[in-house]
Amino acid sequence: MHINEVVINLKNKRLLVIGGAGLIGSHTVDELIKEDVAEIRILTVRDSVSR
Repeated sequence: MHINEVVINLKNKRLLVIGGAGLIGSHTVDELIKEDVAEIRILTVRDSVSR
């Protein structure tokens, strides 16, 4: 069995991470910072239902 790996060239890309303050989003941002991206924007949505 072969595992397919997708490789995306992120060099000089502008990225938007929605939910960047959460567990998955924050780890995603940490990994993106290590890449040679042009810009990372983080959108954090505050949920008024959760307390």
